[in-house]
Amino acid sequence: VLQRMERLARQDITPAQACAFEPEIRERYVALRDRAEPAIVSNALTLTPDNLKHLERKYARNNREFEKDWIRPSPAEQMDRRIKLVTERMDTLYGSVSDAQRAAIRQQLEATSFPAAEVLAERKRRQQETLALLQRLTTQAIPLDEARKEVRGLMERFTASADPARRAYQQAVVQDACRLIAAVHNAATPPQREHAAQRLRGWQRDLQELSSAS
Repeated sequence: VLQRMERLARQDITPAQACAFEPEIRERYVALRDRAEPAIVSNALTLTPDNLKHLERKYARNNREFEKDWIRPSPAEQMDRRIKLVTERMDTLYGSVSDAQRAAIRQQLEATSFPAAEVLAERKRRQQETLALLQRLTTQAIPLDEARKEVRGLMERFTASADPARRAYQQAVVQDACRLIAAVHNAATPPQREHAAQRLRGWQRDLQELSSAS
């Protein structure tokens, strides 16, 4: 995947070309999730009441941070924060975002919305679902196969929501991201594109070294 990205890095791309990588990346995420599942289940079965209380407090703390960053600020402040976060990520790939790329980022983000309140509500719902499952696994005599099935179902629902409206939102986010990536990349200068190609090649070497080490 990174090799194909590297080949595209030196040319203009369309949103469709950017989105073509999404199914493959999702497929690899699912493979990683499946590989991690036995360890997740084993650890979940050993959690204590204190562990669950700690997790619940951590969720509450994270939610307060989200509210501070995304609920309380004005729309203009939220937009500035969105631009800052995207710019920082693009800096990683291109070395430094240009004025033209920064303008493309703003234009693309202003054409989309970030429903912070809905995102927070969904986040809390998932947290409560997770805590409820962990409570069952640690207090009831659930067979291992059933426990694995429960955990797998939870992770699958996080990947693809059972709610049609939520799935539609997730797909819209992907399409928005593809348009953003294409617009920012097409505004890149030849040196920036070369930097991106070199960074993608470096990530390939990193993965090869990690694979050899394992």
